[in-house]
Amino acid sequence: MSNKIKIIPRNILRLLGQLQVFNIASNQIRAIPNGLACGGAHLHTFYYSENPLITSKCITCQRFNFTLVELALRAVIKYRIPYDFNIIPRTLCFLLADYETCAHCALPCLTNFGEIIVPRQLSANGITVHLTAANQSFSVPVQERYCSIKCFNYGLKRAGMTQMAV
Repeated sequence: MSNKIKIIPRNILRLLGQLQVFNIASNQIRAIPNGLACGGAHLHTFYYSENPLITSKCITCQRFNFTLVELALRAVIKYRIPYDFNIIPRTLCFLLADYETCAHCALPCLTNFGEIIVPRQLSANGITVHLTAANQSFSVPVQERYCSIKCFNYGLKRAGMTQMAV
């Protein structure tokens, strides 16, 4: 039975410390977030069969031109400034509640980031991967986000891809 989920919600990643089994089989997921691949400290078993996973390395790069809003949101996170819906607009509260961190330096990736999807073996992290289809491999496409051009180039180099000019 398929739920037709296309992306794993970021707020589920916050529960990884409490999960031992994670089943996303029979959905429409193309890549898993880096937080799942790296942050599944207690995760023992991962089911992902019957998803249209990306099979090769892929780059989706957005511009790294930071707006004043982006810089202000990063300051709110860095200095742990309290906020609520009465202080800042609702859309910004949602961004602050649902952001991912840079795969290299762990700074926040909010609206401007580079993204690389690379195959990674989760078994290296001690996670047992279960497959049902014989044509699927033990490596899964992991979506890595980078906060700056410097971190993005680090990710490209690590993935064996061409780096961008700074």
